Amino acid sequence: MRKILASENLETKAKEAIAKFHADVVKEVEDAVKANKIVVVGMSQNPVVKKARKNLEGAGLNFKYLEYGNYLSMWKPRLAVKLWSGWPRGLPAGSALRSGARGAG
Repeated sequence: MRKILASENLETKAKEAIAKFHADVVKEVEDAVKANKIVVVGMSQNPVVKKARKNLEGAGLNFKYLEYGNYLSMWKPRLAVKLWSGWPRGLPAGSALRSGARGAG
């Protein structure tokens, strides 16, 4: 498991900046996880995400897909989601979030 600096060791302004870092995107993903049994968060041009979606569709499973940019764009919003989810410890690229999963808090 990767080490994370304890929040009590952060200055107030740093805590505020972390909380605001693409909070809209994190909230969108968090809400999708609460509302859907399976959520796939990905980016265009990613073959792993494309394969995950194809496999879910092939299995007849309903899922919510959220796409944020591509290899050249929107890396900061994707970083916010990775930090929220606990990645890389928790979710590899192309994995599906299951309802009830909780992000790193």
